[in-house]
Amino acid sequence: MKRSLLLLLPCLLIGQLVTAAPKQISFKGTVKSGEAFEKDLGDFVFSIAPDRAPRGEHSNGWHIELTSKHTTGELVCLPMHGCSNCMIDPICMVFQRDSKLHLPDERVIDVGLGAPDYSGYSDNPKDPNWDPPTMRIPSFKKRGVLKVTITDAKLEDANKKDTTGTYPLAWFSMMSFEGTFQLPQ
Repeated sequence: MKRSLLLLLPCLLIGQLVTAAPKQISFKGTVKSGEAFEKDLGDFVFSIAPDRAPRGEHSNGWHIELTSKHTTGELVCLPMHGCSNCMIDPICMVFQRDSKLHLPDERVIDVGLGAPDYSGYSDNPKDPNWDPPTMRIPSFKKRGVLKVTITDAKLEDANKKDTTGTYPLAWFSMMSFEGTFQLPQ
């Protein structure tokens, strides 16, 4: 019995080396309308940047960004057009759903590491693997994962509409969030 355990021990150690856990960095914060948040994540800087304020008013929400310092990498925000998982906006979070703010709101965003690869797409519009260039989702040899959970948010002016009566004038006056960034080893 002891001998079989001694033989099994090196296999277990090798298995642990092969399946090393990804590097994970955690963060949390709170921002008010118009404020930004930044966190150094080693080779990357995570930020929640405010949307530009329309006509000199308050900012409606924020967008998630990841800037690479030394290595190349980019967020893969989906869908490619319209409300994506990188947007923190009342229209996307509240009014395209059931007009209620549901918290916590978790976003899982792939982070492509290295150069993007579009070779799986054809440039011939008649081919079945053709998509317009603005709709092509890049593939990457390595991927990280950015998870951001909005834990609290205060929605203002949810019952007000623009002058045409079409779009809500709602905006977030504050937001609290937490998240993790995982990189493969």
